[in-house]
Amino acid sequence: HFLQSLAQAERAKAFDKIAGLYSNIAGVYKSQGDYRQALVYLKKAYEIDTRRKDPKAVSYWINAGILHKDLNQLDSALFCYETRLAIAKAENDDEYIARVSYNMGNVYALKAEPATATRFFEQTLLYAQKAGKQAFEAKALAGLAETYVGIRNYRLAEEYATRTLELSVRENMKETQEVALRILSACAAESNSFKEAFAYQKQYNILKDSIASESRRKAMAEMQVRFETRLKEQELSELKYQKEGHQRWLWLISVDSPG
Repeated sequence: HFLQSLAQAERAKAFDKIAGLYSNIAGVYKSQGDYRQALVYLKKAYEIDTRRKDPKAVSYWINAGILHKDLNQLDSALFCYETRLAIAKAENDDEYIARVSYNMGNVYALKAEPATATRFFEQTLLYAQKAGKQAFEAKALAGLAETYVGIRNYRLAEEYATRTLELSVRENMKETQEVALRILSACAAESNSFKEAFAYQKQYNILKDSIASESRRKAMAEMQVRFETRLKEQELSELKYQKEGHQRWLWLISVDSPG
């Protein structure tokens, strides 16, 4: 449907619509795991938005960074994030500084550079607090906990995981709760507090199952919507076919009837 709309938009030279459709097509390819094709269409959208001096062009950098990360092209991802971070700092956009810094922290963690990852997670935490964005505050704390447990600094890992859990429970953020409980269990086990480790692990398993069940419910609901939409399309198609057949039959009768 997007490709059909794109053909019409191209004929009409509706460049704002073309850029939006390129971006949507990129999103579909990303959801299918075809990150290379997603990048192709994302770049096309960026080129049009840049020519039109559309402010939406700036969104390219973080989206491209995510795709490069998915392709394990970590240096390219960092280049995109650094470009977007410079823009956010020039605009004093605290929320976006937090958002991009978090993504950069994740890339440096993948590159096995814990000191740099820690620096960016701390920057995320600082700007998330300034912007009042508790979701990114929790993500930053979880990133710090993950980094410290990775370098076997269990004292700091436990400290940040505890803070992650407190904020995540308060804000009902299940994904970061899950990370915190897993790390707290690992830290307790490392200090031979096995009863405490088991308690955290039990909470972790319950929460993990709950998140998985919720994901399955969402997937089933989406599948049901797609099925019902498809069924409706078939019904409309059949009605159209029957109507056209009836009209042809009437036409044939009128032709064959005596004048």
